[in-house]
Amino acid sequence: AEYMGTGRVSIDRTRELVIQAHGALMGAAWIVLVPIGVIVARSLKDALGVWWFRLHVALLGAAVALTIAAFGMGVWYSQAHFRDANAAHKIIGLAVFLASLVQTVLGIVADRLWSPDRGKTPVLPDKAHWWLGRISWLAAAVNCFLGLYAYAPTAAGNYAALAVVLVVIV
Repeated sequence: AEYMGTGRVSIDRTRELVIQAHGALMGAAWIVLVPIGVIVARSLKDALGVWWFRLHVALLGAAVALTIAAFGMGVWYSQAHFRDANAAHKIIGLAVFLASLVQTVLGIVADRLWSPDRGKTPVLPDKAHWWLGRISWLAAAVNCFLGLYAYAPTAAGNYAALAVVLVVIV
């Protein structure tokens, strides 16, 4: 709350705004940008020509940037250890954050090693990039529900979030 017209805001209000920003950034990254970036890479190569890769990198680069920013916010406002009621959200969030960094490196290496003359798609780094991406997205989607539940444990909010994720999947 504001202190009597001083323009100063309490730490509780700041913390609340940071939690909301954390959720909004993670949702934008993992529920919007990542699925669109994957659809571009998997389904739009022929339609977009060389632009598919540039768009894929831009979308997923933005998703990683949002993830880094939101993770920093989570670290800032999380004042408890990993043993509190939201431990699963924190542990999965840390895993998704680290996986997004590894995923970025795998993508860069896959790009640098790509050759039109190769016989088949290598497990490392290409297929590892694909599978880590799938696993990361699934973990992030689950973690969005855990985060929403931790923030506001209402059935309506979780059903709305589930509807959004199902629309993206289907």
